[in-house]
Amino acid sequence: MLTPDFTKAFARDREKCVKKHWDIQALDSALEAVCASDETKLVPSYRDHALVGDLAGCRALHIGGQTSNWVLIGHHTLKREGPDLSGWHSAYGS
Repeated sequence: MLTPDFTKAFARDREKCVKKHWDIQALDSALEAVCASDETKLVPSYRDHALVGDLAGCRALHIGGQTSNWVLIGHHTLKREGPDLSGWHSAYGS
């Protein structure tokens, strides 16, 4: 299981979404799936894919459906202790 290492910007964005009463459970479920992705495969509904251009090396997940529309962009980095998920950011959805 991977261990997330969130940036301060991610924490601020998440808190803004909580205050706006957005569907945080969908985001948390996706983050749990990403953390477990070294043991199990991500479900196809997240549409996990690599990005190109300025964001080359990053991956994107589409979270939600009818009630929320999130795009989670991030990258994996390896540390001595093992892999983590530093740099996962949320892009505001509607």
